[in-house]
Amino acid sequence: MYRGTTPTLEIKITGIEVSELESIYITLKQYQKEVTKSTEDITIDEIRNTLYIPLSQEDTLTLSRGYVYVQMRAVTKDGLAVASEIVMKTMEEILKEGVIT
Repeated sequence: MYRGTTPTLEIKITGIEVSELESIYITLKQYQKEVTKSTEDITIDEIRNTLYIPLSQEDTLTLSRGYVYVQMRAVTKDGLAVASEIVMKTMEEILKEGVIT
């Protein structure tokens, strides 16, 4: 993943059907910096049991070069709170800083 780009994170869910999730939060964290996306930002693919999370240029520019930790937390329709394992992604640097149009 590169800073200043607009990647879409793909998170394959195991152990629970995505159709059972009611409130979903995807958090990217690096040191004191944090980007969180919630249910309305996420596309849910019930057939593949996968979540797709688009990130904006502003989102990726918030983070620095290096490792970024990513985790999904959610509440099911039955009120059960669940969390994924924390995964580590790599954020790569760019030469031209800032949002481009």
